[in-house]
Amino acid sequence: MEKLLPLFLWALFLSAGLTAQPDKNQKFAAAAYLGLNAAQIDGDYYFGYNKTGLRFGLETQYLISPKLYATVGVGFNQMGSRATKSERNDSGGKALALRLTAVEIPLLINYRLGNKTATGKKENYQLFRSCIAQFGVSFTRLTGYRIARTGRTNDLPVSENFVSVENQFEDFDVHLMVGLAIPVSLQTSIMIQHGRSLLGLYRPEVERIEAAVLPLFPYYLTLGVKHAFY
Repeated sequence: MEKLLPLFLWALFLSAGLTAQPDKNQKFAAAAYLGLNAAQIDGDYYFGYNKTGLRFGLETQYLISPKLYATVGVGFNQMGSRATKSERNDSGGKALALRLTAVEIPLLINYRLGNKTATGKKENYQLFRSCIAQFGVSFTRLTGYRIARTGRTNDLPVSENFVSVENQFEDFDVHLMVGLAIPVSLQTSIMIQHGRSLLGLYRPEVERIEAAVLPLFPYYLTLGVKHAFY
């Protein structure tokens, strides 16, 4: 999947020179997004946003009203889990780091917070320059994972050792998404999004998994850039 990133960046570079303007009656548009993830997993006893990764993809935008539009996209998402230095010290130097890679299909409702009457050129498209609140879900398909071990991780308690259930990771998940887009031009905006798994990385069943192992719910915070093609 990482091999797609250079092609994605090249397409984004070529589109950066486009000078098309948004139109309040235009029903469809497209956009590309690229961001850095800070991720962690709820349930593995690590805290914070310590695992970094990439998120990038393309989306289609459908205008419902000048203030409201829906987006559906397809992209690549790197998530995971990583202990902090203090967490490693507390466990005697034993720690696990998990890298998850997934294909995502985010489905979002976007609401422009500006004045809906400000859509004319004389008003410098104030509505399209206003901040955008985002809410929705992302359907994800796990494409792979990689586990890095530090120290004698076999000595970790079962409740802190997600390796004990790695063969039972689920491929499909749904993430709750909230975010904010802050335009810096008519086409480009800074994107801040938070996602959290709703179904979990696996679904524990008493007969399969020891009760001490908690469900694993990946979550992440993305800071990135989105560029629209009008």
